[in-house]
Amino acid sequence: MRKILLLAVMLVIWFLPGIPVSADTQEEILAQSGADSIAVDEQTGSFLEDHAISFTDPQSVLTLSPKELLCSMWNTFRAQLAAPLRLFFTLGLVVICSAFTSGLGDTISDRGLSGAYGFLVAMVAVSVLLTPMEQCFFMVSDTMESGSRFMLSFAPVLSSILAAGGGVVSASVYQLAVFSLAELAVQLTCMYLMPLLRILLALGIMDAVHPDFSFGSIIRGVKRVAQWGLGLVMTLFVGLQTVQGMVSASADTVATKATKFMLSSCVPVVGGAVSDAYTTLRGSVGVLRSGVGGVGILALGAMVLPPILLLGLYRLSVLAAGTLAELAGVRSLSKLLHSLEQVLSLALGMLCTFVFLLLLSTAIVIIAGGTGG
Repeated sequence: MRKILLLAVMLVIWFLPGIPVSADTQEEILAQSGADSIAVDEQTGSFLEDHAISFTDPQSVLTLSPKELLCSMWNTFRAQLAAPLRLFFTLGLVVICSAFTSGLGDTISDRGLSGAYGFLVAMVAVSVLLTPMEQCFFMVSDTMESGSRFMLSFAPVLSSILAAGGGVVSASVYQLAVFSLAELAVQLTCMYLMPLLRILLALGIMDAVHPDFSFGSIIRGVKRVAQWGLGLVMTLFVGLQTVQGMVSASADTVATKATKFMLSSCVPVVGGAVSDAYTTLRGSVGVLRSGVGGVGILALGAMVLPPILLLGLYRLSVLAAGTLAELAGVRSLSKLLHSLEQVLSLALGMLCTFVFLLLLSTAIVIIAGGTGG
């Protein structure tokens, strides 16, 4: 009797129509992940539009050639070069006039009048530098906030794609890391970074205009401590992300293999086909993950490249003007410019560290997410 029932069940299964294995297409996965709602600023949107790249078509990033990318970077560099050059020539003119008035002051026996020349020179340089310095401070704060907003809208999209391909653990680890870093960057910028930079700017001005005060060592000390702190944060974050990426990738691999084994073992007759379909789906989602991640990295780079270039060029202009003032023997102006160069260097280091950590976390999850079996 059992043999007859078993034979009947086998005949029914044999003559049943093929069991369809349905899977979301890439377009459906992108639509459900919210890729069309990722927030980018106008400049980044124009860059992506000019190169026909979009988050809804991740494979469009393959159309961007290295020559086009280098040309775009060169055009960005040229666009940011005018203001720093103007600042350098203005400071150079101040240095030349200061050297001339300093020579006149040395011919006067009144040392108080000679000191007044130094104070006047420093204040003229301060009036020239205040607007660019404030622009740099605002640019650092605005870039970190814009980058945080972009990553807060981009991380859920990439995490949902990772989860759709079986990388549930990797998705949760990545989203937690990006959310924590973005919120921490915004809080530190508002509460500590901007006040610290403005305090150092004030100390640099006082160090230049008042010969009895010497705040240059304080500025250098704060910069050195900040550099050590940034290096420690980068080391800890990179190490933690690397370890978590490897562990989460291993956990996702185990879960994927267990799922494939269950499908092939527990589903009668078509279990192997279902398992192969699941493998195909994971491969398709892997392509989608790499494409969306690549577009996200490109968009973040296009967003932060102009501010980083402008800040770096301003720093070079101030450094070159400070060297010129030192060669001309204008001590007060040289102290001012070297102190402000230290401040700009600190701001540039903080911004580059923030961007590097965001890019690295995305790159690690893309690479680790593709190691699963």
